[in-house]
Amino acid sequence: MCVMTIEGWNVVSDVVGHIVWPLLVATLIFAFRKPIYAFISDAEEAGWGSATVKRGNQRSRNLKQETAPHRDDAVEERDPVSTQHGVAASSGDPDPLVEDATPTPDRTIRFYGRIVIDRLRRSKYNTDTTSARLGAEIVGTTYADLKQAVRLIAFLVGSTSGQRGPLAGVEPTLDALSLPDDLAADIREARKLAIDVTERTAKVDGQGAADYIDSVRALIERLVEWGVSQAPKVG
Repeated sequence: MCVMTIEGWNVVSDVVGHIVWPLLVATLIFAFRKPIYAFISDAEEAGWGSATVKRGNQRSRNLKQETAPHRDDAVEERDPVSTQHGVAASSGDPDPLVEDATPTPDRTIRFYGRIVIDRLRRSKYNTDTTSARLGAEIVGTTYADLKQAVRLIAFLVGSTSGQRGPLAGVEPTLDALSLPDDLAADIREARKLAIDVTERTAKVDGQGAADYIDSVRALIERLVEWGVSQAPKVG
């Protein structure tokens, strides 16, 4: 009968320890990966990451200056889409978009523009944050509104079909729309910034996200104006 000596037990204990502890540490890291990631992200924002946020905020500010130079941060103006096409909204007269509900392409574009612009206006209430993670979420959802507006207007003006299958990307849709060069360039710049923020090669906090919302609002206003002028006339 073989009896293991104390030295043998020590060797076995050491071997088991070398195997078990790394496995335990790896298991704990995997189990708490989200809190650890959040902690690292917060540390980046508080430390050297703040410089990245400043650069991202500046990109967002530059985009706003290009697309919405006259928007006043301190004063929330009325929805330009509804005031242009439904001036009666503030005077007590019937709103033509409500009174005449015939779903023509131009009225659909105007109505959709009003819905999205109102949602973007409300989104600014959530931008009082210094978190780059929240900033990225806001930019991502805001760009999704812009992307959807581009696709809808392209469909309603007849630039794309409604056939089944995957939706065309923004780039081919912009090419099919033949937008004015400055509007297409601004949309592409907004798209690039959103992709960079989503992929974390650029960061913005609440201020950068708010400027991005203003930029997208201005772009959608311009898209709506262009789409109405290009929509097929009915009746």
